[in-house]
Formats: sequence, structure tokens, C-alpha cells
Amino acid sequence: MADPATLGSIGISGSAAGGGLGIISSIFGGNAKRDELNYQAGVAEINAQIAQQNADYAMQAGGQQSVALGIKQAQGQARIRNTQAASGLDVNSGSNKDVQDSQRIVDQMDADTLRANTARTAYGYKVQETGFKNSATLARMGAENAETAGYLGAATSFVSATSSVADKWSKGLQSGMYRA
Repeated sequence: MADPATLGSIGISGSAAGGGLGIISSIFGGNAKRDELNYQAGVAEINAQIAQQNADYAMQAGGQQSVALGIKQAQGQARIRNTQAASGLDVNSGSNKDVQDSQRIVDQMDADTLRANTARTAYGYKVQETGFKNSATLARMGAENAETAGYLGAATSFVSATSSVADKWSKGLQSGMYRA
């Protein structure tokens, strides 16, 4: 069996080694968390770009649909006037004019609905974009904090290990294991 001084030295060495591993673990853990959060921020930034593109595409598609609707509505208005005129009716007065006016109102409502739906869709994508940008910002902040936390953890491990080694050394001296 080993003598008490050897056992005390092993205990002190173990505390020092454990503290060293704690320091390394804290630094690597903080760096790993930083890298993970930076990756998440990068993904969120890409998603924000995609959401912005989707908003742009929605507005372009809505513009194209609006043009197509306008053409269709003009054709419908012409068909109403032609049908009325072919019947030998006055297209510029009375109920014939009222039919044309009411169709224009319905056409305007359809155009307004299309514009509102386009704007609502684009707005939804803009909200997504903002959310992704906010997520990226928070992840970047977390990455900075994770690295700092790793170094603080390393410092804590160092202080703890130093305290443990000093305590064991002091107890060893008091018990007569070591000669000063």
C-alpha cells in the first residue's frame, strides 16, 4: 500500500487534472455552442432572403393576375354592350346603362379583392422575413454569449481546481503528510 504522502499527491494531482479538463471542456463547449448558434443564424438569414423573394414573387404574380383580370373584365364589358346593341337597344341610357354600370362595380370589387389578397400574401412573407431576421440576430447574440460563457466557465474551473488543490495541500500539511 502507498504511503499517505503518495496518496495525498495523487489526490492533489487528480484535482489539478480535473480542473484542467474542466477548463478545456468549458472552452470547447462554449466554442461549440457559438458555432451552433452562428449556423442557426446563417440558416435564419437564408430563410429571411427566401421570404423576401416570396413577397416579391407574390407581388409580381398579383400584378400579372391584375392585368389578366382587367383584360377579361374589358372583354366582358364589351360583350354586354355588343349584346345590347345587337338587340337594337340604346346602350347609353336607361336600364342598359345601369347593367353596364353595375358590371363595372362588380369588376372593381373583383379587382380590389385581387389586390387585397396579393397584399395580404406579400405581407405574410414580409412578417416571416422579419421573424427570420430577428431569429438570426438573437442567435448571433447567443453565439457571442456562449463563447463568453465558455471562458467564464474555464475561469471558474481554474479557481475551483486551485482552491481544491490548495485545500488538499493544506490538509496534508496539517496532518503531517508533507514537510514544509
